[in-house]
Amino acid sequence: GMFPEEITKQWFRREQEWNHEKELREKLIHQILDERQKQIMDKLHTLKEQKQEIYERRRALIDDMQQARKYDLIEKQKQAKEKEEKNQDSSRQISIIQQERTQSRLELEKQDAFEFEDKKAIHNLVEKSQSSITSTNVEPKFYGRRRINWN
Repeated sequence: GMFPEEITKQWFRREQEWNHEKELREKLIHQILDERQKQIMDKLHTLKEQKQEIYERRRALIDDMQQARKYDLIEKQKQAKEKEEKNQDSSRQISIIQQERTQSRLELEKQDAFEFEDKKAIHNLVEKSQSSITSTNVEPKFYGRRRINWN
């Protein structure tokens, strides 16, 4: 059989081995937990960065959209202004044409009036000269009524 001190020694050695294994196990568990926590923290950090990136990208997109809307508005206003100016040009040209027509009509009327005046003047001259011709003509004297014999 075994002596009690050998049993005690063996027991002690066994206990030390268990303690050592327990420490190793705990150390391993701690390492695993630390590693897991680090992974989680890294993941959170990455997510946070992605979230920030998404936010910034969205911000930039919104800015771009607002800018595009602004440019679109400016472009629309520019086109409207050009259209307005074109219309004004057209109506200006139309009014110029109308003015020219009116002017031409007035000129024609004036010419007509002048021609009419000229014709009138010429007519008057002709009449005057004719009347002066007829008044200077020596007409045969008229002695009473001419008697007509019906028999």
